[in-house]
Amino acid sequence: MKSQLFANAKDIDSWANRRDAQSNLPRLIRKLAWFTSKRIDFIQFRSDEGIALGGWDGIIQVPEGNAYVPEGTSGWELTTEKNTKSKADDDYDKRSQDPKELDKENRSFVFVTARNWPNKNVWAKEKQDEKIWKNVRAYDASDLELWLEHAPPVHYWFSIQLGTHPIGAIDLDSFWDAWSHSTSPPINPDLVIAGREDNISKILQWLQSGPSILGLQAESQHEAIAYFISSLSRLKIEERDKILAQAIIVEDTATWRQLALWESPLILIPTFPDLKMINVAVENGHHILVPLDKTEPPIGNTLSILRLHRMEAEKALLAMGLPDKRAKDLAALARRSFEAMRRELAENAISLTPEWSKQPEIARSLLPALLAGQWDDKKTADQEVISSLARREYPEFREILISWSRKPDPPVRLVEHTWMVSAREDAWMLLARHLTDEVAERFASTAINVLKDMDPKFELPVDERWLANIHGKVPKNSFYLRGGIAETLALMATLSDQRELTTRSGQDWSNYIVGAILDGVTDWKLWASLSPVLPLLAEASPEIFLGALERNLATPSPSLGINAK
Repeated sequence: MKSQLFANAKDIDSWANRRDAQSNLPRLIRKLAWFTSKRIDFIQFRSDEGIALGGWDGIIQVPEGNAYVPEGTSGWELTTEKNTKSKADDDYDKRSQDPKELDKENRSFVFVTARNWPNKNVWAKEKQDEKIWKNVRAYDASDLELWLEHAPPVHYWFSIQLGTHPIGAIDLDSFWDAWSHSTSPPINPDLVIAGREDNISKILQWLQSGPSILGLQAESQHEAIAYFISSLSRLKIEERDKILAQAIIVEDTATWRQLALWESPLILIPTFPDLKMINVAVENGHHILVPLDKTEPPIGNTLSILRLHRMEAEKALLAMGLPDKRAKDLAALARRSFEAMRRELAENAISLTPEWSKQPEIARSLLPALLAGQWDDKKTADQEVISSLARREYPEFREILISWSRKPDPPVRLVEHTWMVSAREDAWMLLARHLTDEVAERFASTAINVLKDMDPKFELPVDERWLANIHGKVPKNSFYLRGGIAETLALMATLSDQRELTTRSGQDWSNYIVGAILDGVTDWKLWASLSPVLPLLAEASPEIFLGALERNLATPSPSLGINAK
């Protein structure tokens, strides 16, 4: 897997000058050991702050050695210092005098430098001839380059660490780092799992079984991959490290052809569209995890990842340091759309913008759904309202929605027979800028007509209203649509300062529509019909709402507060 984009000995030698090299070198050796060893009984390499502690930099115990890891138990000393021989002599003498828990005669001493050291073999032979240790090895930047070529996932990870970005694939650590840190605070595995642990045992069982294909379907490919990575957090560190060292996301067919024929077992995660070649990889002993978005058909054994559990998501968000109210709101949003929650937390929301909001023509086609909020797909009166807003026949508009509901990060969902916008506030921020005066006027007329329609159950005596459905005394439009329109009015107002609309502000439009609905209302039946949405109307236009109440209560016979019989 040689390429000018992969880290080579010269790159590694230069990297040794960086401040992070000293803390990351143990991590590199640990990953390489996991990938190239058939079995590891014990491994310990301290990285980051752990390098300051005393004792060996690393210890490995394997029943079967290889070209890089000696058989049995070996003690490792690592360095990025420039004076390599001096450091090697010091470490060798120190460990020969005080081997800590290791028995020198039956253990190996391994010295690793990230520098180029031409005389390493001479040095190692001299120390081997002293017969203090069972075996003495010395590796430098050139050896690390060769070792990396035998471990593709580690090679990709390390090359990215060095600032070179090989095309065609990415390791799981690098993917997770970029994906989770696209938000502030960074997303943690508990939030990704949040009440949907049911698939974790099945994933882990698949990893422990023979080579095969497993599909993992979520709202988006990236969410499926993130779920897989998060499921590994439930493993012991040693088990997780081994899997991470073997797994790699493959982004194009050229790279796939190389990796599918690799001799050592890999966990390959293809994200390119043509999956005709995946069976070859299975035949060569690799596990294949296929991440699917909701638009794609299942492949073989496919696990479906359900929506997040709101309470568990709230716990995870609180653990991430978010305040109570913010965590609660985000958990509710995450339940509706994980990608919408990520946009809400994003440091750069543009990078997470969904396809359906990027092109004006597509965005404008979704405005009727945005404005209605929700409705009953089977109720004729609701269909007529949506058709009027969309200026097209309902079946035609419905086909547009069906298409987008099956896309990754969908703007709408059809749950049984109810259409709803996936994440209303998020969708409003993405789509409302495409509103025109004409569309807003059409919505205003629709909202007034729908909400001023009286509920005929109030024509019945009080003791018979529970039989309203039997008597056919039901509202023309569904309570979904009435509530959805009222919620839109509240959104227009509360987000008025964050999203410019037409020649009028969102608050102005809300004031106008609420005023038209409540203007001159004297019949108690209409007030009663509006009762389910009155809190939303009050939120949309507090002054107009309070003014209407005051005018009604000031009349000789106010319609509010009357115990209508």
